[in-house]
Amino acid sequence: MKDIPLKISDLHFGYTFARAQFSFITGQPKDRRVGYHQIKTLLRFPQLCEAADFVTRNIRPPFRELMFGNPLPKTYEALGKCGFSYPAESLIQEINWVLICVRKYSYELNLFVVYKERYEFHLLLGEYENAERFLTKIEEEICVSVWSLESRFLLMERKHGVDENKEFLSKFNEENNSERFTKALAHYLSLRAEKSLSVDRYNSDLRNDLETLRGMRKAQHQDYYLFKLSFLNNFDFQHFSEILAYDFHHSVIDRYLNLIKVLTSLLTSTNEVIGSIEGGETVKAYISSRLNYLMRKVEDPMLFKLKLLASEKLFPAFSEKESSDEIKVIDKYTTGLYQEVEEDLVELLLKKPVQFDLYVLYVKALVYQKKKFKPIGDKTSIQNLILNEMFKIVSVSVSPAEAGLYLTRIANNISSCVLSYGIIDFVNHETKGKNERKLFARLSYNPANPIIHEIYPEVATQVAYLEMLKEKFPNSITVVLTP
Repeated sequence: MKDIPLKISDLHFGYTFARAQFSFITGQPKDRRVGYHQIKTLLRFPQLCEAADFVTRNIRPPFRELMFGNPLPKTYEALGKCGFSYPAESLIQEINWVLICVRKYSYELNLFVVYKERYEFHLLLGEYENAERFLTKIEEEICVSVWSLESRFLLMERKHGVDENKEFLSKFNEENNSERFTKALAHYLSLRAEKSLSVDRYNSDLRNDLETLRGMRKAQHQDYYLFKLSFLNNFDFQHFSEILAYDFHHSVIDRYLNLIKVLTSLLTSTNEVIGSIEGGETVKAYISSRLNYLMRKVEDPMLFKLKLLASEKLFPAFSEKESSDEIKVIDKYTTGLYQEVEEDLVELLLKKPVQFDLYVLYVKALVYQKKKFKPIGDKTSIQNLILNEMFKIVSVSVSPAEAGLYLTRIANNISSCVLSYGIIDFVNHETKGKNERKLFARLSYNPANPIIHEIYPEVATQVAYLEMLKEKFPNSITVVLTP
């Protein structure tokens, strides 16, 4: 990427540059694509923000589409219906292109994060009517999205069965007017929501279909579909710029979630991209700075966890007050008070059903007491299905491989929920002896858990993180004893 130099005397270069593109971005479709591509690829982020402000204030809505896409579609008919934006060759440029949309619609995204948290809370506890209520609030108060479509499939499947799931898919296909990726995504998202899902067959069918793709960008399109449809089952993605670019057609919710997943993949897997140089700095350093920016715009706990992975600077990515009860439970577990751990976790798991480290403690507390499995709350909830299968694996009461397959199915059903990250790592570690998803899984833990110190490769940083925890929780025996 070759940036246009920013002169100190020209503090509004981005605004001026966008104004110079006026005849292009208000011209014919091909000219508009060229004009916006110039803005996208030749401006640094501060300049890009100025250009976005110029476009917002001076360009009529129909001609803004190639900068902001179709961010807030109100119906599934309109989802994915948007002009084509040329992909950039630079990952940093594509990250910036998403960020100007996040910047413009930060209010909607903050509301989405709150509603999404409530939706997942009720979904996991089996309270499907309440889950649907929050899903409907997202669709009506913010917009529809590929995420909400996937969530509809899942709720239909859980409440009514596969027939309702397929009926909703059929209705969507009849209504939707998109021309590119959206309908193909919908087909596989409907399959992935099925309670009888065979993950191996799903992945095999998906890869077979992707092999039929043609064109110069076949590999990039394959990566995009695998990223959107089988994120949990793959970790060797390469075309991150295109993964971001191809989601331009979808809502700001989808583009935000897609960006978070791209950052997650880059920061939790071994890849050449994270250490590469773009614009004079490493991609990892740029991601760290952009996470700082995102944290100022969107109050999303996931951003704070990603920041721990992106930066060498330590900070408490958790609420000390909210984490104190969990630290007490972990201390009881450390000292062998398993009965008390069990009792405390019955309450905690119903308060925080998305936090995977609590699941592990509850199951192990039961096994160490040589007890049978005890469901929490609604016996048929997704939470209890997960806990029961984990119990079978830890207690070796059935074939671990069989229980592992069931857990992998559930994880794929709920793969847009961070809880699925912990499930996949648990299955890989307990049934296959694999740990490549260990870092990935820690995003589903409370960062106050002392085990989080393991995310750092350097011993000195691990020790420093534990020292920070000692300052926050000076009476914790687990923090003191963690090597």
